[in-house]
Amino acid sequence: MKDQHLSENEIAQAAEFLLDNKYAKLDDSIRKHLKECDDCASEVEFMMAMINGEKRVSRPLPVIKILSYAAAASVIVALFVIFSPDDTPEDSIQDNMIAQTDNGTETTDSVQLYTNLDIDTVKTTEEGTVVKEVVVEKPVNIKKSDNDILYAEAAELEKLVARFDSADRSSDIKILSPHVFEVKSGEEVKLIWENSDEVELQIELFNNKGELINNYSTVYDNIVIENLENGLYYWKLINEDFDLLFCGKIIIKP
Repeated sequence: MKDQHLSENEIAQAAEFLLDNKYAKLDDSIRKHLKECDDCASEVEFMMAMINGEKRVSRPLPVIKILSYAAAASVIVALFVIFSPDDTPEDSIQDNMIAQTDNGTETTDSVQLYTNLDIDTVKTTEEGTVVKEVVVEKPVNIKKSDNDILYAEAAELEKLVARFDSADRSSDIKILSPHVFEVKSGEEVKLIWENSDEVELQIELFNNKGELINNYSTVYDNIVIENLENGLYYWKLINEDFDLLFCGKIIIKP
């Protein structure tokens, strides 16, 4: 028998392992000590009886020591409910969640994650072991349809379109094309204006992201744009002094 006895936590742990038929998995040093120390072996038997709720015990102990053992046992019981020696903490927690669901315990629609548990997250009550919950909302990913992407408006160009739609077009160049030019897929887009003086004009074509995709130059009164894919486009008419004469929209429908 050794002079150094097991601690109260080690005695409580040994009792739990014996009750759960897992004594072979108990720390080797504790099992070796119990073989050599009759006093500690007796303490373990007493602890097992106390955990099982037996009213009769082989010998009385001081009240303070009994309370100390009870506190140690309650911590061991709580930890063993959540973590089994064979599983990682996350696996044990998940198994516990599944078991609670199977037993009819109320759950929520949100995802419940139990991580980084310590002794403060475990509370043993008369009803059982309660674990604090960390609720994480699932991110909602909304996939835009093809039409939403193709016909989404470019904010800055929309402001220009609105400005020229409401303004008095007093320029020497009169725009004859509609403010919003709509055609079906495969049809040509013919933009028309008056240009009797044959002023050199620039036509800039933008996609609905506001990116310049083409640039044309002409002294005539129209331009034909072909092979545009379905979607929303914007066009600007600019004179040789780089004055913006007009901004309109082109919509290619399926």
